[in-house]
Amino acid sequence: MKKLKTEDSGYYWCAVEIGGILTRDESSYLHLSITDDTPGLWVDQQEVTGVEGGHVSVQCHYNEPNDRKSWCRAGDSCIEVSSGKSGRSEIKDVSSEKVFNVTVRELNREDTGCPSDLKIVLMVLGILLLAVAVAMVTWRLWKRHGEYPS
Repeated sequence: MKKLKTEDSGYYWCAVEIGGILTRDESSYLHLSITDDTPGLWVDQQEVTGVEGGHVSVQCHYNEPNDRKSWCRAGDSCIEVSSGKSGRSEIKDVSSEKVFNVTVRELNREDTGCPSDLKIVLMVLGILLLAVAVAMVTWRLWKRHGEYPS
């Protein structure tokens, strides 16, 4: 893609047709963010796939060398660049290139996606938003018709 504009921001995906009608095709998506200025932090890949028992590496690019840099998993603890290593995660800052590299080793299925406690929080928030939306619609209908049920 060339000559990108902010309105080009959005979700895109690549797809590969594997076989016939009964064969599941493969696809992978990404979210493209186009900004007016260089962002303070960005990654080369928004989704990374690894093999169980293997490792993955992620490059996090930054603009301000003096800012505190961390690697976090949603709903879990963070490790800072200064600490270098925590468990199976290792983080190395290459300040001359304004990038820090994160490697997670000995991958297992629990490393996939959101942690389960975050999924529960998101589900509860979704239910709360639905309840608020229903209450607002009900209130507007009552207000419009000028009477409340007894």
